[in-house]
Amino acid sequence: MPHHSLPPITGFVDAHVHIRDVLGFGCAAAAGITVLRDAGNRENAHRGIPFDAVAHHGLRVVSSGWALFKKGGYGSAFGIPVEGRNDFHDEISRLKAAGAGIIKVMASGMVSLKKRETITPGGFDKDELAALVQEARNQGLEVMAHANGEQAIINSAEAGVRSLEHGFFMTARALDALAKRGASWTPTVGALARAADSGDVSKEMKTAVKELIRSHLAMIRRRDGLRITRSRLSGSLSSGAGILRRGGACARRSAEDRRRERCEAPGNITNRVTGQGSRAREFLLGSFRGVVA
Repeated sequence: MPHHSLPPITGFVDAHVHIRDVLGFGCAAAAGITVLRDAGNRENAHRGIPFDAVAHHGLRVVSSGWALFKKGGYGSAFGIPVEGRNDFHDEISRLKAAGAGIIKVMASGMVSLKKRETITPGGFDKDELAALVQEARNQGLEVMAHANGEQAIINSAEAGVRSLEHGFFMTARALDALAKRGASWTPTVGALARAADSGDVSKEMKTAVKELIRSHLAMIRRRDGLRITRSRLSGSLSSGAGILRRGGACARRSAEDRRRERCEAPGNITNRVTGQGSRAREFLLGSFRGVVA
């Protein structure tokens, strides 16, 4: 779509949310989101990407469909295991045919909730990431990478990913690598905070997570030259459970709720995109391909 023909965009852009079923789109719309990037889930690999619900709720959506993770590594809740260039080609081809607008890969494990300053096993190495990025580009797509820890972040940046997701244990060196290559960063602070609220997490680890989040926010504030993309929901939206589901019904946020959330972003560092601003258009036209209107 030509740049000049885009209609005005009002509301929020959310760069990272997992839509578990079609009702999740309604939950996103109820929160004031008009453009979102679905980071995918395993079910889509079997049922297809639920695009039918998008137009009904007036959303613009870029979906990764389902994630690609290294066989034996972290990511089974979000996608399909792959190993080797043949797998990369076949699965990216399948994602493109299903309508994916971006490819999601797992470049590391997750932040451990059992051991301080630890990332769980998993992730592609640098050469594998480079091969995945090249295969995606061969098919006209870019890559978003789940990555935690300095080396996984740097590997992702050097491989040429378009967007870095989460990025816990960020360092100045990793920030520089992202900025140098023009990648964006979606920090998703809230997702880890909510995970740590679980009754299964020890008091010691709850404290450790709070310390990690403080350090995460500090790195966001020093992000000179790096584009930050915001995840307003940073969670799973579904009919069964999700950040906007209460008592089995989608929670409608009041105008005052939305106004307060806009004002409470720490240090005004997360992106609220409204009107016809350049950031909204950049999201639609520059950062990601295959937007579904």
